[in-house]
Amino acid sequence: MPGPSGNTLAPPGDRSRALLDWAHAHLVGPGDSQGRPDEWLAGIAKAGACEGAGLAELRDHDARIVAHVDFRGVVLPPELPWHEIARQREWLDRVQSTRGPVATTTTDDESVLAAAFGTADGRRWLVWLADEGSRRWSPWETAAFALTAHTLDRLLSNENSPAAAELAKRQARLEQSAEIVHRLAHDFGNILTGILGFSELSLSVADVGSPLHGFAVEIRRAAQQGVEFMQALRWFSRSGAAVGESSALSEAVAQEQQRLLDKCPTGVDVRCNVARSIPAVAVESEALHQVLRQVLENARDALPSGGTIALTTRTTELTESDCRQLYGGAQPAQFVELQVADTGSGFSAEALERLFAEPFFSTKPRRRGLGLAIVYGILRSCRGGLTVANGLRGGAVVRLYFPVAVKPEIIPEVSVSPPSVAGNRVLVVDDDPMVLQLVCATLQQAGYGVKPAASGDEALASYTARGDDGFDLVLSDVLMPGMNGIDLARQLLVRDAEVNVLFMSGQVKADFPEPEFQRGQFEMLSKPFRPDGLLRAVRSALDRRLPPPDAAVGEAGAVPYLASS
Repeated sequence: MPGPSGNTLAPPGDRSRALLDWAHAHLVGPGDSQGRPDEWLAGIAKAGACEGAGLAELRDHDARIVAHVDFRGVVLPPELPWHEIARQREWLDRVQSTRGPVATTTTDDESVLAAAFGTADGRRWLVWLADEGSRRWSPWETAAFALTAHTLDRLLSNENSPAAAELAKRQARLEQSAEIVHRLAHDFGNILTGILGFSELSLSVADVGSPLHGFAVEIRRAAQQGVEFMQALRWFSRSGAAVGESSALSEAVAQEQQRLLDKCPTGVDVRCNVARSIPAVAVESEALHQVLRQVLENARDALPSGGTIALTTRTTELTESDCRQLYGGAQPAQFVELQVADTGSGFSAEALERLFAEPFFSTKPRRRGLGLAIVYGILRSCRGGLTVANGLRGGAVVRLYFPVAVKPEIIPEVSVSPPSVAGNRVLVVDDDPMVLQLVCATLQQAGYGVKPAASGDEALASYTARGDDGFDLVLSDVLMPGMNGIDLARQLLVRDAEVNVLFMSGQVKADFPEPEFQRGQFEMLSKPFRPDGLLRAVRSALDRRLPPPDAAVGEAGAVPYLASS
């Protein structure tokens, strides 16, 4: 590291003393754990009497810019002096291996003074001061700046650092938004179920070509758009991953890559470097495809005039410190990291500031901002994580972290015979009058015997009153006031160990983890559903096999799930 020797005095105009004063104040004063990165950098820029200062977290091939400001704290464009620094390959190699000691350099024209350092948690950082080309940094300023970088090392290594606090605050805001959406999804699902269902029934009785038939077609089309929107909200608001499910990431990437190529404009090159030997990930297939689709479509939209999208993978072990830097629900374990990098224009400083701070923020016109919200919700539920940053040489880089799947214990299959079906008597339970009327009308029209119940208590009384001549199926909503569907099923199990239940819910299957219902006679039908989807689900529930009671009790498997098509 260049610097002064002996007792040589700094020349007039040298700013080394001001930089040393800043470092001293934050090393021994109350500023040791206070302030924010942009405030620290503004102070450094002022001490160095230069145009601006920046801080970025270094990755293997890119960087996440934490802040870039002038001496007044005004946010500057998120730019790195990397195109200058990268020419000095020896220093760059030193930066990549830095773990603690500070390395400093100036650019070829000496207008940028930069220092790299590694914090105790294993992260690597780059801090720089930039001024006009006429500025020349003296050895005394370079030495003082090295101490400034060491001071930032101390500040950033603090577990309660402002950067960590800001990420935690944004994550909490995302959690609150997900909870609100989760509550609304149930009622929204009931409304869409009624609109979609009654439009289907109207189509079945209206004359083709009549105005009524045409109106019903348009109502169904609008309702289907609402279904797609609600499904996106459900992905964002999901609260847990399906137990025991895993997917081959390499296969999913290959399929989504081909899907993207089929839709990409001319001039977009998709490069994929994903080894087939990469471990399976603990994410269900549909959710994994959702994550890949949203991220790849964002990358494609960033390249309206063409460019490159690069996908690479690696396995990595995340520490507790690593997990605190990610959005999502990652816990220390082994992960597969998928990096998706594009050569677009990247994010503006405003976009980076609002990203995740506003859960539905979007840089695209006529978009709802649900793309990254969906990715976040899925990764949170499966204990994965993600980061979004600008690349070192432009464009955006999204890193996705999927937990490696644990190989399940192989359980021998048990051969069972299907039960005989004595009849088609269905007890329908829902507190929403519109949904209850729709379900009963659809089943009655198909020839089923139906008994409606508007609450869990009413359903329990009806089931008990039938005695031995009971129902072949209980079709119950999950979320109801008073006795909900889960409590009703527990009460029914006390009376009948082989009770056959088909749950209805506007929540994804991951929100249904109760072990006692992970058995052959419990299934889930997703709301909203169409009449034909309802009939298929009911027929499947009546025809399914029941495992022997001794083998079924205590089994831990995924709850069967029926799509709402």
